[in-house]
Amino acid sequence: RKIVLTVASDGKIYWGKNEVVKDKLLGLLIGYLAVSSNKIIVIDADKDTPHGVVVEVLDIARRAGADKLYVSTIKKQKT
Repeated sequence: RKIVLTVASDGKIYWGKNEVVKDKLLGLLIGYLAVSSNKIIVIDADKDTPHGVVVEVLDIARRAGADKLYVSTIKKQKT
């Protein structure tokens, strides 16, 4: 399965529904990718997320060994 990381507008990072501290993300991804045959990471970012945070997460994912990286934006739900 692909890994989906969500970067919220406040800069918080989530792996699924679990918040991940940025300082621990590299180690978690390295461990997961080491035993996974699927090395695809998708980064969902809120349109209001600071660009620099998304770039940092992309760099961490690349350093962890992701074969493919995708970035998508989260559409706000209509109320």
